Amino acid sequence: VESSKSASDESVIGLDESLSKEDKLKFINKEYKKWNGRLNALSTGDKKDNAQRMLDVLSKLRRKYEK
Repeated sequence: VESSKSASDESVIGLDESLSKEDKLKFINKEYKKWNGRLNALSTGDKKDNAQRMLDVLSKLRRKYEK
């Protein structure tokens, strides 16, 4: 994950902002499961750190759209 101040969390994970709130949450949950599986399979290093950053972004977005 490239950390950029100008990139929105949505663009970091590839979330289509034209989706309904319900579809955004479905996408976020699907991506969370994918990245969580990767995190558990990776050994320590940059790839594991990247997976953790993705999970952090997805968690933040989940909270945003569940409101």
